[in-house]
Amino acid sequence: MSTGTVRFALIKLLVSAIVLAFLSALIIANPHSSANGIIGGLIIVVIFPSTLLFGIDASKAIKRETPSHRSVQILGKALGVPQGVFGVILVAFGVVFPIMGIRDFIETGSLGENPVFRLVYIGTAILMFSVGYHYVKESLWLLVFGRKPNNEQ
Repeated sequence: MSTGTVRFALIKLLVSAIVLAFLSALIIANPHSSANGIIGGLIIVVIFPSTLLFGIDASKAIKRETPSHRSVQILGKALGVPQGVFGVILVAFGVVFPIMGIRDFIETGSLGENPVFRLVYIGTAILMFSVGYHYVKESLWLLVFGRKPNNEQ
């Protein structure tokens, strides 16, 4: 087992979670600050998705390395939750994007000035839905069923 890979993935996750907690505490501690909009945008656009992705990376590293410590194995299963959350968010966006396009089509009666944007909506929706489905399926395997059988990896 290469503990360096697991350790590095867990350190990235820990640093990102600390930054997320610190920035969230700044907003809570001083709710009337003029910087809260910037901090909130930073949290929503950068820090929260990074923390989710580092959680996914750590769970995959733990699953790949199969550590002998029981606590690390439990942590690997628990880190399947961020993967499932991220998957659900992506699936939701994959469903909402086409609905936005259909709503615009109904309201305007046309595909808009440039129909290429509708194709981008559809392509993005398919991609988000597919990746989200993969993340949800993988997190369920991690949380409920443990390691995948060798023929399904």
